[in-house]
Amino acid sequence: MADVLCCTGLMNGDEIEDVENRYKVELQDALPKVREQAAACRTAFERVTRALENGAWQSTAQQAFEEELRARKDGAEAAGDDCQAAFENAEAAEPDKVPDDDWRARFDPYPRYGYQ
Repeated sequence: MADVLCCTGLMNGDEIEDVENRYKVELQDALPKVREQAAACRTAFERVTRALENGAWQSTAQQAFEEELRARKDGAEAAGDDCQAAFENAEAAEPDKVPDDDWRARFDPYPRYGYQ
């Protein structure tokens, strides 16, 4: 019986308590940068397409370039939106507190694996 109690963390009267969910905190910390990067990508494509619409480049290759650019723009914007939604959904699904023996209580985005 002592072996079972030891494995559950209840030996010697120890109780599992809820602590901050470090995984959720990391997701929250990453969200502003994710949003910023998605917006920066969107803005960059918008500036180039607006310049082309205003006659910044006139040549026989311009039409083909613009068509390819618009296709890439749509794909990049969708990927940025999907990435942002994935982070937001993951963060929203996480509880604020987790048991102190939960992996999320010890989450480290840069594990050192014994290397110092």
